[in-house]
Amino acid sequence: MKGNDGDIIARNKALSWDYYLDKINDTDSFITRYYHYLRWKSVLDYIDFIFKNIKPDAKVALDIGCNRGYYSAKLGCLGLTVDAVDLNLNSYQLIRNPNVTYFEEDFLNWVPPRKYDLIMTFEVYEHIPQNKRQMFIEKIVNLLNPSGVLLFSGPNCHSMYYGAGYVKDSIKKVFGCVDEIDWHYRIPCQYYNQMFASQNLEIINWYTNGVFPIFSNKLEKILEIFSTQFITDLDLSLSEILKGFGANYFAVLKKSDMLDG
Repeated sequence: MKGNDGDIIARNKALSWDYYLDKINDTDSFITRYYHYLRWKSVLDYIDFIFKNIKPDAKVALDIGCNRGYYSAKLGCLGLTVDAVDLNLNSYQLIRNPNVTYFEEDFLNWVPPRKYDLIMTFEVYEHIPQNKRQMFIEKIVNLLNPSGVLLFSGPNCHSMYYGAGYVKDSIKKVFGCVDEIDWHYRIPCQYYNQMFASQNLEIINWYTNGVFPIFSNKLEKILEIFSTQFITDLDLSLSEILKGFGANYFAVLKKSDMLDG
């Protein structure tokens, strides 16, 4: 990862692939960078959508599994007070913002200082032990103020990318190489929708991105011939059409006014 750069998220500029490589991440594997870039673009679009259409009056936010604080800093620059929590924080890589407070805590054991108008959690749910996932979602709902908004993402097994992972794990399980199939490969987008409905969260919008099956890091040089930027832009455009078949699930959800904050 690149070093501290408060400018990464501060400016609401179009995030190009070259800008992403230059300012954010040119060290991870290509597969990781590809899908992270698509997720980044989607999250920024959704943040704009929320503040224009769903929750323009949001004042306090929580970022669960904040990593370097990319999205926390974005909200901080929009004037929100942000609490950002992650089990493992690297102080040298955090994006500092005067409106963001970082907590190195296990979210399930952490005692938050307040309740929130907006909560974000990206690619965290699947890492929670299966017997604690309901507790994870219930804690999030309890931390939302009435009419609060949850912006959520997680893996979607109805995709070529995670579908291939499922096949690979299934073969390993047959030969005794793994005891259980990774839950990354077993969560369909419909599961999330049903889970949120059971928590009385209104689904305002959902879709999946990353419809292209990027399997090998060796593809990076090939994609560069056709322009990686063109491929990623095309991927995001097709994701809107092929709803439900992308690798990453996204949803904007609103807590009922009738539920206790």
